[in-house]
Amino acid sequence: MGAEKLTPLEKDVTMALMYLRGLVSGLNNILFPNVCLLCQTFIPSQNPTPSLCLNCDNKIQENAPPFCLKCSRQLIITENEDHTLCPECQKHSYAFDSAWGICVYDETMRRLLHLFKYGQKTSLRHYFKDRILSFLHTYHIDLSDYDRIVPIPLHSVRLRERGYNQSELLAQTLAEQFHLTLCTNNFFRVKNTPYQARLTQKDRWTNIAGAFRIKQTFQFSNNKILLVDDLMTTGATVSEAARILKQAEAKRVDVLTLAIAGE
Repeated sequence: MGAEKLTPLEKDVTMALMYLRGLVSGLNNILFPNVCLLCQTFIPSQNPTPSLCLNCDNKIQENAPPFCLKCSRQLIITENEDHTLCPECQKHSYAFDSAWGICVYDETMRRLLHLFKYGQKTSLRHYFKDRILSFLHTYHIDLSDYDRIVPIPLHSVRLRERGYNQSELLAQTLAEQFHLTLCTNNFFRVKNTPYQARLTQKDRWTNIAGAFRIKQTFQFSNNKILLVDDLMTTGATVSEAARILKQAEAKRVDVLTLAIAGE
């Protein structure tokens, strides 16, 4: 049977509803405009990235090869030097097995992470998820083989101050995407350490030592663990976390961070 024809009255009502929807959408854009989180430029509703304008989105640099085989920092190729490990990985014995940093930590990424961590812009996790999935697809990285995904925990004092753990939001998003077991109640931060960013590279290693503890170690025994954090600079935090997980007899501990600092 063919579709029933609308009566003139029904056509008028349909047209009126379409007009009202357009009017409401226009008023919403005027009263509550969607603006770029970085430059405050108005973002059209059809923009593919609702958090950033296209100009700011294009400023985000994805991490790219040649990668350090251990931590994924971009290698600077020079003569007579090791072309497989970056200087940081040659200098430190990291406890994790491997790490992937999705984006280069530059000024644009620094501002975006600051909004995510301290500015209550938790909706950015959706933007970051798309960035992560694009990177994983490009370099054929499969996360579905991990037994557990573990976010770097915040100390309870800092969690109360901030209201959320940005690393947990990222881990939760990835756990849902890849059907992984999210572990948030067995790996704790027991030292309320000073902010790592305010310390020298040497002091960061001392500052984070002994900061983490596991309640029930058997949960991680013989598991492949994916640690998730927002940023890796010296690698001290994720290495200390991996060390504690390895003490609990985790089979393998890899790291995924949104951003990674260069050499």
